[in-house]
Amino acid sequence: MPFPTTGVLTGFVTPPDEHPVSEGGNWFQVAGGATLQDLAKNSGSLQNPSVTPAGAMYWTPLSLTDTEVFASLVGTPTDSMAVLLRLKDVGSGSTWDGYGVYYFPGTPGQLQFHRITNNGHVTFATVTGITLVGGDGLGASMSGSTIRAFTRSGASGPWTQAGADQTDGTYPGPGFIGLWIRGTGRWDNFGGGAPVAVVTASFDFVSVPARVT
Repeated sequence: MPFPTTGVLTGFVTPPDEHPVSEGGNWFQVAGGATLQDLAKNSGSLQNPSVTPAGAMYWTPLSLTDTEVFASLVGTPTDSMAVLLRLKDVGSGSTWDGYGVYYFPGTPGQLQFHRITNNGHVTFATVTGITLVGGDGLGASMSGSTIRAFTRSGASGPWTQAGADQTDGTYPGPGFIGLWIRGTGRWDNFGGGAPVAVVTASFDFVSVPARVT
């Protein structure tokens, strides 16, 4: 299936530097972690100035069941980076729930599918042999109980699905999308929303006898 079908929501360039990032109330901190900073004056990116502990923010305008989320890496990450989906209970202490596709750098790195319950993470699938560097993209989609991970090589390369479809029905939705950072990695060009149906047309050609005059 095509991915993504939605556009970029922010490139972190319009407001002045914000800590924590807000962009007019569009971002809010997931409870129980570090706050993330919008470096609008640094070519536009989102970073974790604390490095540790990890920090997560969610995009407040969208709370969806079927959803997709994606972003681009700025620089090669030193620790885990993630795109988050169907986040719930995001403001109630450290008891937030939802899903995330996490990238862990290594030689090579790997993707992990996480179910998050009360800020505790359970890995229910892993895709090995994944290496992401600056300019690459990470994304995920969720439809019903099916979650998919996607990666993009370079700023303009095609998106490809990483690993097989995974399923988990613990949190049927709706929930928010967001981003996670641990370490010195940075995000740019965050996007997502409700997937847009892609219609393909098919044509039936009918042979018509030649007309003789």
